[in-house]
Amino acid sequence: MTKQSARNDGKERMTEKSARNEKREARNCSKPAHSFVNATVMTSLHITTGYTATLSLSSPLNLHDTLFCGQAFRWQVLAPHPLYDYFAVVHHAILALGLRGSTLYIFSSAPQIQHQPLTQFVEHYLGLSDQLDAVFSPSFRLRYPHVVQGASMYFGLRLLRQAPFETLISFMCAQGIGIALIRRQIQQLSQEFGTKLDVNTFARVTTLNAEGDFSEQDRIALSTKPSFISMPDMDRHFYLFPTPAQLAEAPLHRLRRCTNNNLQRARHIRQVARAVADGALRLETLSAPHSTLEQARQTLLEYDGIGEKIADCICLFGLQHHDAFPIDTHVRQYLAEWFGLVSPTYTLTARSYRHLAQAARKLLDTPYPGLAGQWLFHHWRRNIKQMTAY
Repeated sequence: MTKQSARNDGKERMTEKSARNEKREARNCSKPAHSFVNATVMTSLHITTGYTATLSLSSPLNLHDTLFCGQAFRWQVLAPHPLYDYFAVVHHAILALGLRGSTLYIFSSAPQIQHQPLTQFVEHYLGLSDQLDAVFSPSFRLRYPHVVQGASMYFGLRLLRQAPFETLISFMCAQGIGIALIRRQIQQLSQEFGTKLDVNTFARVTTLNAEGDFSEQDRIALSTKPSFISMPDMDRHFYLFPTPAQLAEAPLHRLRRCTNNNLQRARHIRQVARAVADGALRLETLSAPHSTLEQARQTLLEYDGIGEKIADCICLFGLQHHDAFPIDTHVRQYLAEWFGLVSPTYTLTARSYRHLAQAARKLLDTPYPGLAGQWLFHHWRRNIKQMTAY
């Protein structure tokens, strides 16, 4: 399932006749079966109740910037509601969030996510325990006060702790295209291969004490005074992100339709999904603190479709390596303009990319170079370059 196997897989290119046969067969077959027990249960579960909790915040949080800055691609704006603004399918639940003053309101279709109470999960998911005062070191603040001042408007942007496999595939879809197109690809992948959750247009919301466990009797008692949250009318169906097994068995012609008609990208995604499904690529062992950044990067780079920047994005946004520092054109520009850090080559080679990333980490001198890079990135694009679209 490495580059050698990718080349072998490339030999399966279909003849015109076999392609027609595969399309004909696909029209007569249903979606692949889901291999996860929990997800199979969710497929037939008609969600009628929801669960809410609140968190009181003591440090900045900008929900919109955090959810729509380009690190996640499934969040959507919710129809006007007094408490909630955004929603997405996160792991196996529908999650809605809203910020009113210093209170974060949480709605979930499931009482727990990843076996954690809602407040605990959301606090982890949004990175609310990150020490924001440590993102820019004292020496950096002293040396570059104007840069820090400009970036201060993004101090509410947090690093999400996302599902590793979804992050892996999302950023393999992200090469060389804008966020809108990435979001469309992720939506198509989920609808084409993921398991559907059937949800009412209105989901009943009950209030729980999210600090502890609860019984079925507690849930029934608390549901006697429900409120309601409105889901968008445009699509009453929600989809789990596909599992590795589902994408590993995906026919290329169907996968290609979900990757902007990019056959090579479809092949790469299926190859990586097969590696995860059969255990050759174990994402949990690549996550911090089980692996160093360099170990995780080197493993990811063995697979076609994953280059230096994509590997860093996967490590930063999906594997919790906060020292990852993704570099694109805008990052190169601000590193040169503000700090005099330039690549020795016009085109970033693997060697010059790593050299530049290491120089940036040394300059920032922080446990959070990835988050610092995101703040600087958005300051550069929005305030310096006056760019509003992604």
